[in-house]
Amino acid sequence: MAHRGRLNTLANVVRKPMEVIMAEFQGIQPKQGGGAVDPESHPGDVKYHLGTTFRRKYGDSGHEIKLTLMANPSHLEAVNPCVLGRARAEQHFLGGKDADRKQVVPIVVHGDAAIAGQGIVFECLQMEQLANYTVGGTIHVVINNQVGFTTTPDRARSSTYCSEVATAIGAPIFHVNAHSMDDVVNTFRIAAEYRQKFGRDVVVDLIGYRKMGHNELDQPSYTQPLMYAIIKNMNPVRNVYRQQLLDQGIPEATLAAIDEDTQTKLEAAYQKSKNLEFDLEEWMDAKWESIKDPKKYGSLKDTGVDLGVIRRIGAVINTLPDDGKFHPKIAKIFEERK
Repeated sequence: MAHRGRLNTLANVVRKPMEVIMAEFQGIQPKQGGGAVDPESHPGDVKYHLGTTFRRKYGDSGHEIKLTLMANPSHLEAVNPCVLGRARAEQHFLGGKDADRKQVVPIVVHGDAAIAGQGIVFECLQMEQLANYTVGGTIHVVINNQVGFTTTPDRARSSTYCSEVATAIGAPIFHVNAHSMDDVVNTFRIAAEYRQKFGRDVVVDLIGYRKMGHNELDQPSYTQPLMYAIIKNMNPVRNVYRQQLLDQGIPEATLAAIDEDTQTKLEAAYQKSKNLEFDLEEWMDAKWESIKDPKKYGSLKDTGVDLGVIRRIGAVINTLPDDGKFHPKIAKIFEERK
């Protein structure tokens, strides 16, 4: 996932404590015992790229799902093979419990310019059904704000849609208006069900817009004046959905209570972030997983075999059959290997 919307995902989906996120933005590195330390611990926009893992329980049944947002090494989709590799590894270590690759599901979130322009995207797509690489299907989500930094689509790609790269593997592509919350939810439900049923990649092209510039130095009205004249006057999606709920009979008081509760929690998290303390054991009991322990996910194991076995294997795989006729250069290669 790119960094746009990442903090929202960390806080509201993966449930990284908001006070920890806020502390990092203030240059505070939370540690056991609390206190503000190491103001350079997360410089620049690195804070956007941090990941975490959390186990969430859903519904009355207490069904548990392990959610991981991987740390993102760059803006340019380099995390894609890392996500697929980790998914494949976790499926492997589950053994027979995930023989059909339904328990571990990789989700990759792209930018519209990146999915069309970064070669690593197609490199990962084309491995979809390869026996040694398949993960049973990936759900691809395109945060399509219809502008790559300051480049309009007609100057950035040759295809009509940024997601057309996925047509190479026959993946279904759903284009959905990000302003219609119910359609977004239904589309994601269909995409998830498709992946689970057919074990293939699926793409959700989430078409929206970017309210502000790419960063603090970018003013998009310079490069896309007509587009941003329209965006400036658009009703934000939150307000659109709020009005829809009111029209459906949800009381204003109910929505106001949600707003007030959210603001209260944000303010409490902010105050807590100023001198954040936490009990490491308590966090571990709450199923937070540490990635700092090198032995957490595995340790060095003695995988060696007897030297004689290795020599016998080496001799066999580098010896051509006596009853065959082989190209002289092939025979020479085998002799040199031996």
